[in-house]
Amino acid sequence: MFAKELLAAKDLTVGRLDARFTGATVDPLAKEMHYDPMASAVGPAFVAAFLDYYYHDLNAARDRTYKPFNWDIERHWKWEHKPPVGEYPQPFANTTPDLGHAMTLNPGSGP
Repeated sequence: MFAKELLAAKDLTVGRLDARFTGATVDPLAKEMHYDPMASAVGPAFVAAFLDYYYHDLNAARDRTYKPFNWDIERHWKWEHKPPVGEYPQPFANTTPDLGHAMTLNPGSGP
């Protein structure tokens, strides 16, 4: 919600991981952003670099399609995670509670 609302007055959405990237807001009335302008800006270059490595260095067959985002697989993935503290599993991938628990048990190991 923050990335979408930060520059809402200018109808811009801010990049989720890198706020230097902005893009037009797809739906000004939506509660959350529909896409990440940073991913849209740099994603194609990463895919092109990977495909160059995949086909030229690894000699992968070109008869298979590379999907940078395969929503069919993700839909069936079990994202639940049981944190070290708490009764119920989280419905998404988040290791922050694990890190916090480890730092609490061993406070001298941090930076």
